[in-house]
Formats: sequence, C-alpha cells, structure tokens
Amino acid sequence: MAGRFGGTCGTLQNLAIVLQWVNEGIMKKYEAEVALVVAGGQVVWYRVTLIYKDQSHIAHAITMEANGNKGYMLGVSILNR
Repeated sequence: MAGRFGGTCGTLQNLAIVLQWVNEGIMKKYEAEVALVVAGGQVVWYRVTLIYKDQSHIAHAITMEANGNKGYMLGVSILNR
C-alpha cells in the first residue's frame, strides 16, 4: 500500500510475515478499495495492525482500518492462516 502513495515499501519496521493468499487475496482487495476512495478525492486515515498470539513472530491476524473525510469506513480483521 505504501508504494501506491509514495511511501517506502522496504522499511524493516513495517514488514510482517503474512501468508501469500492473505496478502495477494483479501488484503489486496481492501487495499484497492481504499486506493479508489483516495483517487475519488477523500482524505483517508489508514492503519493496519498485526495481532500476535503467544510468542510467535508470525501474525495470527491482521486488522485493517480506514476512515475517509467524506464518510468512507473500513474495519476488517483477517486471519493469517
């Protein structure tokens, strides 16, 4: 998502282990939705939060949130399995 809007994609602090089908499937769908809202003129606050279970270094789930200044809202949690 960062690459679409001029951010850095390779910052280690922003990288996480996510299964390919999650990243390339459902997450990509929601990221495209947010990108369309931005392209339509809304200013969007966007956050992705990783949820870890026990001491694992692999996220158990991913929560994606977005709020636009003209009413757009997104709030989904996706299991990373």
